Amino acid sequence: MGIYYRGAVGALLIYDIAKANSYESVTRWLKELRDHADSNIQIMLVGNKSDLKHLRAVSTEEVKAFACEFSGLRSELIKKRLTFIETSALDSSNVEPAFQKILTDIYRVTSSNAIAAGQGSNGLAVSAGKNIITLDASTPVTYDPTIEDSYNKQVVIDDIPCNLEVLDTAGQEEYTALRDQWIRDGQGFLIVYSITSRETFYRIERFRDQIMRVKDTDDSIPMILVGNKCDRNGEREVSREEGQALALRLQCDFIETSAKTRINVERAFYNVVRALRREQELETRIKTSR
Repeated sequence: MGIYYRGAVGALLIYDIAKANSYESVTRWLKELRDHADSNIQIMLVGNKSDLKHLRAVSTEEVKAFACEFSGLRSELIKKRLTFIETSALDSSNVEPAFQKILTDIYRVTSSNAIAAGQGSNGLAVSAGKNIITLDASTPVTYDPTIEDSYNKQVVIDDIPCNLEVLDTAGQEEYTALRDQWIRDGQGFLIVYSITSRETFYRIERFRDQIMRVKDTDDSIPMILVGNKCDRNGEREVSREEGQALALRLQCDFIETSAKTRINVERAFYNVVRALRREQELETRIKTSR
């Protein structure tokens, strides 16, 4: 059996939500991965046949609880957290997102292994729906991710090298469960709306509330509110003053950017990293003073 696991970088453990005995096999599969696979293997638990909800034998809540417990005890099995999603091969629900997610995780791990020693790594999540800003000027203006996009960029901020791992998350409701996992992994957040769309502006507080709920911490979370598409001022539906007022209410910084002309894009990302560094320095001082 071990030969099937050697060299594997990712594993989807699939059970049938309508058959309890298939879910009971998950623990055995995880132990086999512990014994035979590399400790950095990325694992996703997949509950298939979500279209058969009327025949469900395994609840979503039960599996979520197991995934959280496994993540907390991962040193006893293998060293990576367990992500979870439900799919339907019949109607293709979440099938592509499942593969995209695990491929992103694999890419993130293999890329981070290549980071030069001594460089910090900062994970930034961009809650943007269909409104994207990136540090890569080559990204098409019409870029429209279906679920998420992830990339790494090595930069120097205030004379300190660091590797930014940037994840753009989709705004679709059906990916809420996956978005929770991305938020857990993120260290800093850019919450983006379009100044030409009041609808995207109205979603901001929901995104921010989700971040606070998932992070569940009293610590300050590095976050910046971003009004994108400032190059289209003639089509503006959200004033700069409204953005500033919302940022004040959410207790975060505010900036307007243009992904098309690159106005303030680099500054937005770098300011989140600076805020993250300040939080890390504060934590270090508190620990050393005890």
